[in-house]
Amino acid sequence: MGYDRMTAVAETLEILGNTAAMRAIEEHKAGKTKFGKLEDIPE
Repeated sequence: MGYDRMTAVAETLEILGNTAAMRAIEEHKAGKTKFGKLEDIPE
């Protein structure tokens, strides 16, 4: 297995092990994610 493939596998495992990231992914898949405009973010 090449370096790029192993890096991708490691990154995937890192995300799968992150509870907050998995919750955000599940919410997005369920259509619960709201997006805004970058200019709406205060500096």
